[in-house]
Amino acid sequence: MRRFLLFALLITSLISCQESEKPAVAEFPQTWVFSGYSSSWVANPEITPVVDSLYYYELRKDGTFTKFIGEFELVGTYEVEDDTTNDSEYLVLKYDQETYLEDRERDGIGLIHYCGQDFEPFYYVSSNTIRGSWGACDGPNLYFERQ
Repeated sequence: MRRFLLFALLITSLISCQESEKPAVAEFPQTWVFSGYSSSWVANPEITPVVDSLYYYELRKDGTFTKFIGEFELVGTYEVEDDTTNDSEYLVLKYDQETYLEDRERDGIGLIHYCGQDFEPFYYVSSNTIRGSWGACDGPNLYFERQ
């Protein structure tokens, strides 16, 4: 009986120590294309799909990214961070200072979609879908699909 319990404990320990698949681990470069949006003002909103978007992000293996919105390009660095509260991960895009200042001086709505700050957090909905956090600032929730 002791051997059985020891064996069961060993197997349980080995299984629990296996690293879970992280959504950000993939080939590079990664391209995340704007695929839809939803309201941040209602509970359980429907996602309105978007096709043929000129709004996308390219993430490179060296930790840098470029954001493309039509003719505009914004640059910076990114990292994947753990959200221990929700046992998940999120992607944080941090814009370089020059890009941030240019965006702040642009007339109209800025192209950095997060409460006037120099970064954008994205939550992993799945390994191929991320959702922006602009909804926290009364903007729409933006969704991107990995191509």
